[in-house]
Amino acid sequence: MSADHQVAKEGVALTRLNATLLEKIEELTLYSIQLEKRNQQQENALQRQMQELQTIKQKQSQLEQLIKERLGRK
Repeated sequence: MSADHQVAKEGVALTRLNATLLEKIEELTLYSIQLEKRNQQQENALQRQMQELQTIKQKQSQLEQLIKERLGRK
């Protein structure tokens, strides 16, 4: 096998390898984007839940205060 033929053959193999690696990089990039989107959705849901919890705690505190006031009047 001549040196030119060997170089051409290895060049084709490297081209295929590069194409495969590029495809995998694209797949991983898309997967990473999906994970980031899911993570952002979870962070938003957590933020809403924390706000709801804070509201519930405030209402509970108000109710406890009202109960103390009512029981103190009797």
